[in-house]
Amino acid sequence: MNIWQEGTQSKLYSYLFFGSALVISGSVNADIVCGGTITTPEVLTGNFSCDAGVEITGPTGSLNLNGFTFDCVGGTGVILEGTGAVLSGGASGGTLDECSTGVIATGSGGHTITGITLSDVTGDGVFFDSDNNTLSGSLINVPFGGIGVFIRGSNSTVIDNEIVSSDGFADTGIFLDLGADNSTMISNRIAGFNSYGMEICSNGNFIAQNTVELTGFINPIPGTSVGISLAKFAIPICFFFDTDSQFGNVIVGNMATDNNSTDLEDTNPLPCLNTWFGNTADNIEGACIDQ
Repeated sequence: MNIWQEGTQSKLYSYLFFGSALVISGSVNADIVCGGTITTPEVLTGNFSCDAGVEITGPTGSLNLNGFTFDCVGGTGVILEGTGAVLSGGASGGTLDECSTGVIATGSGGHTITGITLSDVTGDGVFFDSDNNTLSGSLINVPFGGIGVFIRGSNSTVIDNEIVSSDGFADTGIFLDLGADNSTMISNRIAGFNSYGMEICSNGNFIAQNTVELTGFINPIPGTSVGISLAKFAIPICFFFDTDSQFGNVIVGNMATDNNSTDLEDTNPLPCLNTWFGNTADNIEGACIDQ
């Protein structure tokens, strides 16, 4: 069976095999303790279950999942603290499974998350609550939760990831909150969320070569279901705190198609203070959008 031809939900499930981990049983490194703090480079040596989370504190702390599975048992997965903490999946891509929130990047920021799989997250997949963080080469699946990647800090980089809601009940793929300025979103594939593929409330961001599709097709939300949105004046979470127009965002070379309501949206009033060009879309809302 060709799952790309068997309907939208089958198409979404096909994403889940991108970067999925080979799980091998084995003993866990004794220095990795449930509820504990990692301050040195550590490598997981077996599958690991923990409902209290693990903190990695930079600049010296790092965790390589080494292709194994970290089962959150419904709790928070990994918290990145200090400056420059690192979470990686290893050569075969490690997994965080059944987390309420997969990874929280807080402290002074500058953290790195790379090559991991987040599966069956019930809340937010990755939460950037500090500046200068990077997420790359990862698969984020939020079937029923809130947001795939929630960005509150500035100067964030999200590049070359698969961000999906396989069951279509999660709200938004990537959300750039007020203050998430000067961030870079490149070459991500976002699919299946019910409200927004990418919602941008902040300024000075560079959004390029992303594919955003199937928003609102499994579980549509009336009046939303938008691919990429600069919706400062339409979305209460943006509007209530800052009534100035957005500015300095560059949205270029993205493909936003097969979204249930609108593919590209810019609700900021004239004059045009953001730049749209070279995008592919079928349904557009906003006088400032030049495909």
